[in-house]
Amino acid sequence: MARSRFNSIRFSAFFLLIVLTAAFSFAGCSGGGSGGATPAKVIYSDTKAVDASGGSFSSPTHKVGVDITPSTFYQQSQVGLEVLDAQHSDVQKDGFYYSPNGVNLSLDPSALEGIGRAANSSAVREIRVRLPYAGSYSQDHPPLFIAMNQNGFFVPVDFVTDTVSSTLVGLVDTMEISALMEGVAGKLELKIFTANIRLAALESGAISASVKPFNRTRNKFETGAIPSLAGKRVALVVHGITSSLEKSREMGEFLATFRKGGVLYYDHVIGFDYSSNARISELGAKMAAMTYPYVASAAQLDVFAHSMGNLVARYAMTTQNAEKVPNRLSMVKHYVALGGPHEGVPLVTLSGFKFFDMMAYILGIETVNCVYDLLTYVDQLEPYTAFLRDLNDFSKNAGVGPEYKTLRVYSMAGQTYSNYYMSGIVPAGRIFNYMYKNSVENSGKPLVYKIDGIVADYSAGSTTQKNLGKLSEYHKNTPGAAVIFPELNHGELFNSLKAFNQVSDWLNNYWD
Repeated sequence: MARSRFNSIRFSAFFLLIVLTAAFSFAGCSGGGSGGATPAKVIYSDTKAVDASGGSFSSPTHKVGVDITPSTFYQQSQVGLEVLDAQHSDVQKDGFYYSPNGVNLSLDPSALEGIGRAANSSAVREIRVRLPYAGSYSQDHPPLFIAMNQNGFFVPVDFVTDTVSSTLVGLVDTMEISALMEGVAGKLELKIFTANIRLAALESGAISASVKPFNRTRNKFETGAIPSLAGKRVALVVHGITSSLEKSREMGEFLATFRKGGVLYYDHVIGFDYSSNARISELGAKMAAMTYPYVASAAQLDVFAHSMGNLVARYAMTTQNAEKVPNRLSMVKHYVALGGPHEGVPLVTLSGFKFFDMMAYILGIETVNCVYDLLTYVDQLEPYTAFLRDLNDFSKNAGVGPEYKTLRVYSMAGQTYSNYYMSGIVPAGRIFNYMYKNSVENSGKPLVYKIDGIVADYSAGSTTQKNLGKLSEYHKNTPGAAVIFPELNHGELFNSLKAFNQVSDWLNNYWD
């Protein structure tokens, strides 16, 4: 049996693009699984009093078993196991195979050594859960082993793989249990399952993209003819991963109604709408090609991008097209970067384990190719793929895109993750924070930065490697151009009054 580990040596249940919904109110969560309205039925049930000597449960017919190692509990406690005739519908998302039976495990965390009281020995304390996995086993994309509590919060679990029996043995320890306890009073009610990515789902699909005007009368972005922008002042909105212009209405409304000196500042507000099912470079190239015909003769073009939309916009602005012709969006004058992962998402460990499968589970399977380009290594924050490395290598694109000395860049980062939810349901912020924390700490370092629910503050503000400072002399030398709001989460950077007030301040006091 081969053991899969999380982070530098632990975990390959991978848990993140996953997302960055989640979505992030940042985005929308894709998905929905195969479940139906009829609840699954319990086909196996057992409850036992487990003490310091350990205990076990087994349903061999369904390849389900639980072994609690000695010293895991320090006092007697009731532990319950249920096996259902079908998998829980609420854990299933498109693009994955799932363990066929729903498995419910209930326990009282206060009886656990290391939780109910301080651990008095270094003995291995684990709840080992055996589950089957469906589909073929892939070394590049191992299955996910996930434990979800009654509030919908879930964590990745270390596992041992038995490819002969097509089962995984999840190693649930106090680290996972402690995380799952957050917000739960009393017993933990866990849904435990495996999810194995369908490899065919990794293929990029056709990009769906369009340029839409913001209709001031109907107060929304909508499909329609783009008026002539020649000689006009134009704002261009670019949404984040798995999101849409429909979900960008607040930003569109703010820009369309903003007045400076009592006069509407922007003549027109337009947006670039795109699907999140391709590499970021493909999306950026599509943005450049589709928006240029409209904005080429505009008197002023300002870009407002959120989340991954920042990387889409930066690629469109600062890289050459296939014919090596200088990019056509070089006329951008102001660029407002809201929660952008300019330095990537540090969820690749030294041992090579990557989190894009888990991020794809969180954000939706169609995002897997986007997520691939977001990842960086935990230790040195080096990009995992060439995309970020090339995007942030400004020597490669010298003379391409907006002028370094004239482009004005403004960035905003958040530091609150706990109240960031995807589609109002999945606690994406807490899940991603768990991923960040464990990937960093398991590499032997403390977590020294904060996240907004998806993106770390150093990445959104480029406070470490100063990539936005390399893009714009103004951003490098103007303290007020880079702002961090400890109280805002990822979605709020794009739709909250506080964020809009900050953009208003930039427009009123920093715009020339």
